[in-house]
Amino acid sequence: MRGVVGLLLAALCAGMAGAAGPLVDSNACLVCHNNEHFVVRLANGGLRSLFVDPERFYKSVHAARGCAACHPGVALGPHAETKAVALAPELQAMLTPRSGPQRLASAECMRCHPDQARRFATSVHGQHAAAGNLDVPLCDDCHGHHYIDRRDDLESSVNPENVPGTCAKCHSNQLVMARYDLNTSVVTTYEASFHGEKRALGSGRAAVCTSCHGVHDIRAPQDPLSSVNPDNAPATCGSCHDGADAAFARSFRHQATTPQRSPVIFWVAAIYKLLIAVTVGGMVLYMVLDAAKRQRQRRRGDVHE
Repeated sequence: MRGVVGLLLAALCAGMAGAAGPLVDSNACLVCHNNEHFVVRLANGGLRSLFVDPERFYKSVHAARGCAACHPGVALGPHAETKAVALAPELQAMLTPRSGPQRLASAECMRCHPDQARRFATSVHGQHAAAGNLDVPLCDDCHGHHYIDRRDDLESSVNPENVPGTCAKCHSNQLVMARYDLNTSVVTTYEASFHGEKRALGSGRAAVCTSCHGVHDIRAPQDPLSSVNPDNAPATCGSCHDGADAAFARSFRHQATTPQRSPVIFWVAAIYKLLIAVTVGGMVLYMVLDAAKRQRQRRRGDVHE
């Protein structure tokens, strides 16, 4: 019975794909893949979902290209796993240690976006990926899979508004960061900084992680080519702040403000917050007491309008 159903689905998909066009091709794929319960059992006994939400996919940046643009050579109907495209050795090295699905997906990204892929290969993430490190992100970890949105879309994971949260998936993970002796407070210190607070107030011009560290070519701070290397930081700051010098660039280093490290800033901020709490609290207390007084007067009938 399953074989008959499979043949019928394959015939239906083939008929739908008879008309030209990537959207029709995607419709054929979604005959099966729009099922939320569509899964495949892995060799280790686990399950991997094959579900694709049609509504979200058709809103994505790749919708007009269709499924086959990123899954070339996949026959309609039940199909076997395809082989990854051939890439340059420096790119292939980053993908070899990865699982089949991620290796295939990232290979297709790199095939269509070779410039970004080459820059990523020289980055600290790319170098660790080529060394077999499975902790570092690849294309889909930051951009997503079937639901990749345009950068200016507010729902995009790489929209400036969402970049800190995207970076935080790894850089706020204590287990991952502990393996490399990296600080997990980089996102919280950014949020507490002038840039972070300005962004929280709705400024679209406030710097985010990628504004200073780069995008696909992020390098370790000690790398001479890094945009946040002490020798290059003034120029990086200068892209937004005219006249920025080395002292200006040193003013922010992802360090929490403490009485020991920055006593003046710490105590000024503490007093400022205390004054706000006292002022606002006093106003609220005054309004509560005044309302209570007026209520008592109404009960006694001696309120004078």
